[in-house]
Amino acid sequence: MPRAERPLEDDGSALSQFASDLRALRRRAGSPTYRELASRAHFSSTTLSDAAGGRQFPSLAVTIAYVRACGGDADQWEQRWHTLAAEWAIQRPVRDEDAEAPYVGLAAYSEADAARFFGRERLIADLDHRITHQRFLAVFGPSGSGKSSVLRAGLVPRLINANAGPVVVLHPGASPVTELATHLAELLGTTPDDVTHELAPGGAEALRALSDRILQNRPDASEIVLVVDQFEEIFTLCDDKDERTLFITLLTDTARHHGHLRVVLGVRADFYDHCAQDPELAAALQDAQVTVGPMTVDELRLAITKPAVNANCTIETALLATLIAQAQGQAGVLPLLSHALLETWRHRKGHTLTLAGFHSTGGIAGALANSAESVFTDFSGPQQAFTAQLFRRLTAVGEDTADTKRRINLDELDDNQDTRSVLAALVSARLIMISQNTVEITHEALINGWPRLYDWLQEDRDGQRLHRMLTEATATWITHNEEPGSLLRGARLEMVSGQAVRNAQLSAKEREFLDASISAHEHEKRVSRRRSRRQRQLIALLATILMLSVAATIYAVDSRRTATRQRNIALALSATRAATEISPNNPSLAAQISLAAFRLHSSQATKDGVITAAAEATKRPLEGDIDRVSLSADGDIAIAVTTSGDVSIWRVTDGGATRESELRGAQLDAEISTNGRLIETVDGDGKMRLWDTADPKSPRLAASLPGLAVKGSISPTGRSLIVVGGVPDPELADNSAGSLKVGSSKEGRLWNISDPGNPIPEGKTVLAGCQFAFSADDAYIIGNSCYPKPTSDGSENTLYPVRAGMIGPGRIFGAPGRDVFGPIISRNGRILAGTVGGGSGAAEILLWEASDLASPKLAGSVQPPSVGIDSIALNGTGDKLAFAGPATIQIRDISDARNPRKTLDLLSVRARFSSLKFAPDDRVIIGVGRMESDGTYFVWRWNSDASLAANAICAQPVKTITQAEWETYFPELSYQPPCS
Repeated sequence: MPRAERPLEDDGSALSQFASDLRALRRRAGSPTYRELASRAHFSSTTLSDAAGGRQFPSLAVTIAYVRACGGDADQWEQRWHTLAAEWAIQRPVRDEDAEAPYVGLAAYSEADAARFFGRERLIADLDHRITHQRFLAVFGPSGSGKSSVLRAGLVPRLINANAGPVVVLHPGASPVTELATHLAELLGTTPDDVTHELAPGGAEALRALSDRILQNRPDASEIVLVVDQFEEIFTLCDDKDERTLFITLLTDTARHHGHLRVVLGVRADFYDHCAQDPELAAALQDAQVTVGPMTVDELRLAITKPAVNANCTIETALLATLIAQAQGQAGVLPLLSHALLETWRHRKGHTLTLAGFHSTGGIAGALANSAESVFTDFSGPQQAFTAQLFRRLTAVGEDTADTKRRINLDELDDNQDTRSVLAALVSARLIMISQNTVEITHEALINGWPRLYDWLQEDRDGQRLHRMLTEATATWITHNEEPGSLLRGARLEMVSGQAVRNAQLSAKEREFLDASISAHEHEKRVSRRRSRRQRQLIALLATILMLSVAATIYAVDSRRTATRQRNIALALSATRAATEISPNNPSLAAQISLAAFRLHSSQATKDGVITAAAEATKRPLEGDIDRVSLSADGDIAIAVTTSGDVSIWRVTDGGATRESELRGAQLDAEISTNGRLIETVDGDGKMRLWDTADPKSPRLAASLPGLAVKGSISPTGRSLIVVGGVPDPELADNSAGSLKVGSSKEGRLWNISDPGNPIPEGKTVLAGCQFAFSADDAYIIGNSCYPKPTSDGSENTLYPVRAGMIGPGRIFGAPGRDVFGPIISRNGRILAGTVGGGSGAAEILLWEASDLASPKLAGSVQPPSVGIDSIALNGTGDKLAFAGPATIQIRDISDARNPRKTLDLLSVRARFSSLKFAPDDRVIIGVGRMESDGTYFVWRWNSDASLAANAICAQPVKTITQAEWETYFPELSYQPPCS
């Protein structure tokens, strides 16, 4: 029987009534377990259970997912949620605003916060010892690991107190050499321009000379320590390759020469590859790097309790235990923890931070999103539009790395009342920081922790990159006193002007700059035409300067080639984006546009575009009122369970999807074998049957298994079957036909089905779990627990060895303190993968090295750009991982599980995918997804070879792109239908 739900404490509040009504809705839906709801809602069972717990206010996304999973009216419940949100905001406790909070929230701890920074004493001492004995040190850590706080609130104050010389702290920004010059100029009493003019030609020698001048009136032992925090900005914000190279040379020179300068870098861990690709930096990093890992339990206890004690507050024991359990072993959780502590402090009871106050904020995973949503929903319509524009400006969209924050000048924003009001509110909520004339996101945790911001950043990412180009060009124009020579021209103007037509969020200065660029371009075209007329009149004179004409011709041809290439790149990117936008309504036209763009210019963006377009153009619908779908390994056979319980068998070919036959009779579960020749079904009375589908047109009943069942799992070889047992449930006994009348026993038993007509039970061993997966050779079974219970060993996922039909003792595996869902194994048994997280927080895919399945070792993880993961798949060799989330499917190269790399990005797939798998050849990815627009299920096939995907487009019946359509998307190019 499912475990009993915690009784609801009815305190008469609107929140407890809201939770009570959610529970009633679940009862009317047949009381599905929270694990079953999780599979439908794509949020964890814990998140859904908490939504109906009455202790914390659930997010709107979680509420709607819960309601839809129970078959409720989403619109009605959305209105109820907004009503409750308004009441909840009024009821939130108001505290003494004059009291200084003991926690800083999202922001990194600074030098001024040293007195309340605890937990990293051992690491700080190690860094101090290292930089005392070596001249160069790099501190790596994942985003959110607290490396900036360690440097600024730990190491820097320690160095300053040692009084051994100046300590300079800087962020590289878009112009790292200028930033360095600015700080050195303050110590020298001169101007940044003077210092830059020395550094640029003099390089490392000039930096050593400047260091000597700074220290000339100090003791001989004095040295400068240069701390460069967020060093990754030289890759994300600095576009000038020469300046980046000079900056690296200036810093790494300290590792080779004995001078009076020491350097400490703070670097985000996912930029290690970027550092390793620079020879000078790679050499300097040898034996000069430290990794900031997760805090230990004792360190977390100090970090949580000491600031509170110093502020005359106490931490409730239950709250401390909960915080440690949720944060332990997670390197990137510290800003979320700090923010949750800050919000809990604001909800404190007297001088005590309580577990109830913590839950009311949304917890570690939800507090940040709740805070951001609370501020955002208070804005007017125009203010909300500006907020979206602002956060897009404050984020640097990543290519092969995660998105990062971007520091901008306030001059980049229009100065009006809405701008000032929004900035003030966001600063007050500590979501952004303003320093002098710049503004930035407080911490990158906000990028992944606020679903609304994530959605903004997924909209037209190429367009956002072009907008950044326009923003930077505008800044250059302003810096040069709006000189005409700084205006955009050629392909760059063509690229951004096209984007500007679709983007109404330009600042006044950007609009002015763009208008000036377009006007100058039109003027130059008129001048060019007049010049052409004069040239024709003077053609006779050109004969006397033939040699000069030849040289000019060569130059013109080369320039024309460059201009043509730049134009083609701009057209290809613009056409690819346009194809994505029109694909839902006209996939055939979108596919031809994507194919033409790919042939015009082959880049990662156009490759992704043609692969996506080919899959959209060739996807096959499964008609009917379908609830879920299962596929054979090659995707040629699909079985669909309808909402009425019938099972339809489909053959999926290049020509379409054809319903071959149906099994009627209120089936509640159905799964197809890898080879498509066997189906297991379970009806509402808990009866499991095996069907021979060698001929899909005429399925034949092979066997009926004894006892009750709720679910089955067929092994990849087709030789074994695990049956999850059923137990009579009196609460379900009176359900109508087509509904489940048994509950899960949460136990599985192994059957030998080599002969499907004569299934034989294998031994008496009972397997713990509600879902099961096999290794490719049936030698191991993974049982995924019904109710993960985080322990020191991780959630209860059990690995069972199978030898000669006998099941050996199970081995618990997982991740410390975290629920692992749906683990799978690659066909070669090299890699095991499973998902953790989800709900209102960021999801993550963990990877285990499983060559020795008896003892899998956690090897790495993948952080998707989405707050949820719908499905995952591994290829046969275990070096590729595919995962699907909201509006995206990505492929990662995991040949080095510690450093996964993105290889394919299929955006704007407007479906939620219940199944994803690599075909046997590993070249094609097959997915089953339900369209968000109308609920129709489709079978997709993505060919990871862009050339083969291109061929598939023209192999389909297509209505040839017209000349008018061609000129719309490829102006200036002659009409060339790609499939003619």
